[in-house]
Amino acid sequence: MTEAARPIAIFAPLASDAKVLAQVAESLGFACVLCGSQVDLIDVLNEDLLGIILSEEAAVPSVGEVLEEALETAPDWSALPVLFVVANTQNPPVACRALLARKPAGNIVLLERPVRPTTLRTVLQCQVRLRERQFQTADLLAQLQENERQKDFLLSELRHRSRNMLSIMMAMVQNSASHHQDTDSFLTSLQVRLEALAGASDRLTATEAGEVALDVILSDQVLPYCHSSDQLLTEGPEIVLSGQRAFDFSLIVAEMATNSAKYGGLSSPNGKVEVAWWNEKEGLSLRWTESGGPAVTPPERRSFGTRMIESLPRQYGGWSRLDFRPSGLVWACHLPDRPKNGG
Repeated sequence: MTEAARPIAIFAPLASDAKVLAQVAESLGFACVLCGSQVDLIDVLNEDLLGIILSEEAAVPSVGEVLEEALETAPDWSALPVLFVVANTQNPPVACRALLARKPAGNIVLLERPVRPTTLRTVLQCQVRLRERQFQTADLLAQLQENERQKDFLLSELRHRSRNMLSIMMAMVQNSASHHQDTDSFLTSLQVRLEALAGASDRLTATEAGEVALDVILSDQVLPYCHSSDQLLTEGPEIVLSGQRAFDFSLIVAEMATNSAKYGGLSSPNGKVEVAWWNEKEGLSLRWTESGGPAVTPPERRSFGTRMIESLPRQYGGWSRLDFRPSGLVWACHLPDRPKNGG
């Protein structure tokens, strides 16, 4: 929520006071919420308020208790500005004294009435600037937490892919050796497949920056694991994925291809991976079907890769399901909010 959309709450039981206070706040471009009772004030107390203005008549002990609790339970970054307009700042109401006793109390300001509109405007502007810095801090903390989460995920993915890469390379060596009688043709075949595998890894890390067609993601991430290009069959409209969505989808496809090369359809020269996708009113749906590989049995435990395949689409409000059929693994997923169409 932007600062312009965040309101200032005003609790002044005398209608004339509430009107004057609101006029001053609105003259500065701030939205106002007028509270007619303590219940109304409680209803609007939240982290998105720019501040609160209370008159002497509103500063009763029960309101002070409500504000104390709100300040005590607020996030560490939050110090909600509270402005009291009272008859005597040297002998303020009980609610004011209780809040001023808190340390620190820099967000609590007392003005003595009658207060000049220019003075009220100046104090309000200072309090709002303070509050804006708090919201900026909150946004920065949220971004740092997201960066930390992303870093932890990528480290886990790196460890997982490193282990998988070794298994795949060993499988490639064994498979290439079984199909070539002489050393030269074996080395040539192995080199081609290893270069394709390295290229797929490079393209995976590059997808986050731009837009990538869905069929290109499939080709980049699946073909390096194929014995021949006709093992991958794709069908669907031209779809372009961008940014984080493209990167996450590439991670899933790379994981599916890796597992297929180790245990599924791509572990056999006669195996197939058929991928079909289509647009629906609610978004994009996709089905990955393997055949021609070893008989499939459900895993005894959910690995990191399985959890990733199932969880990443949920970040976009979608879903992902793995069906371990004896004839071959079937993966179905749905991404809402239809991605950008290519062409």
